[in-house]
Amino acid sequence: MNKKNLNIVIGGLTILLIGSYLISYKSPDIDLGVVDCKTDVTKKIHEKITTCPVPLNEKANFKGKEIARQVAPQKVQREIYQIEIVEIKPIAGGVEVLARAWNSQGQIGFGTDGTVDIERFRIFNPPVLVDDPNGSIIREWIEKTPEGVSVQKTRRLREDTQEAVLQVIEHNLSVMKNIHTGERIIRGKIGNTTSTFYPDANVESTSVDGDILTDPAVKVTWSTLITGLENDARTAANDSGVTARLFIRKLENDADPWNNLSRINALFDTSALPDGDTIDSATISFYGSSKTLVGGGLTPALTMAIVSSNPASNTALVKQDYLYTLYGSTDFATRLAYASIGISAYNNFALNASGLANISKTGISKFGVRVGSDVDNSEPTGTGDTYYNVYFSMADTAGTTQDPKLVVEHTLVVEVKKQDIIWFNEE
Repeated sequence: MNKKNLNIVIGGLTILLIGSYLISYKSPDIDLGVVDCKTDVTKKIHEKITTCPVPLNEKANFKGKEIARQVAPQKVQREIYQIEIVEIKPIAGGVEVLARAWNSQGQIGFGTDGTVDIERFRIFNPPVLVDDPNGSIIREWIEKTPEGVSVQKTRRLREDTQEAVLQVIEHNLSVMKNIHTGERIIRGKIGNTTSTFYPDANVESTSVDGDILTDPAVKVTWSTLITGLENDARTAANDSGVTARLFIRKLENDADPWNNLSRINALFDTSALPDGDTIDSATISFYGSSKTLVGGGLTPALTMAIVSSNPASNTALVKQDYLYTLYGSTDFATRLAYASIGISAYNNFALNASGLANISKTGISKFGVRVGSDVDNSEPTGTGDTYYNVYFSMADTAGTTQDPKLVVEHTLVVEVKKQDIIWFNEE
């Protein structure tokens, strides 16, 4: 009978079975062809950060390095803008892109005075996924109607680092304030910076987004709805969902007609902003997913207001974060009426002076989204059962180009010292 030889390798120890003889020996240090998960070229970024042992606080760095490796300098015509990526490199927490841009009027001059030729775009916790109806990455979740009906939602995406970078810059250009015609451009001048920030996806390491919704078992007064339900058994926080909603509902016309109200939190780690820079402008944006108005509506109608927020944790939401006093009553931007809330598009809020002051250069910038009547503590009127229900995309695994977004334009302040001034005396 023929006997086959059998090799078994366990770690560096080889066990060799030759016929009936068992021999063991120490194998030399050789490459057995094992590929590290994070360097496996067969895996894409999304797969790596969801399956490989990448620490939470290193995911943004990892994405930045991978994006910089994959995206090459190029000039691309978009729908409205032409964008030239001059240089791209990884930075702590993301990626930096040096780019020129053109619109229908010619080349865009950046900076406060329009002299900047090449703008510096820094993207922190950068997205890598873009929507694609034929994409192989599928997100499925349940959204409930106010009547409690579960609606299955599906979103298809693909990983495309080049398209993601271009979409980020394209949207930035649409909201930036330091945009000028090109007459004053100084060739080769590089901008100080436009920085873009996104919240963490679940599980978070620095910044959270999501909503807290109250849904009491019995109808309540307006006062109880907005100030007394943070500990109610049916008040719940959602900080890991694909979407969050802005929701208000009034039931029958009686003394206690109110049933639902929600508040949204969106936190951003903006500690990378240089302490010596002046913040020239900033825009916070939320991507509309769906909206519904049932019944006759309320008077005044729903408006979307941007305010401050202060949840107990920067990385998780709990139902107690519904507490009225955790949200500011000062508007950080012009409110957006329900009829103007865009679906399948970003809703952009240019921050006013109070909103700019809310941006932290050393830590987490915390924003809340509230129904205008909630901010004003002013009870709306309405007939019968009526509600507004608006869903917005939240941060998702690996990041998409529809996540909540904060775009900050900032400029280095150059101090002119007395010894730098040359005085001329006229005879």
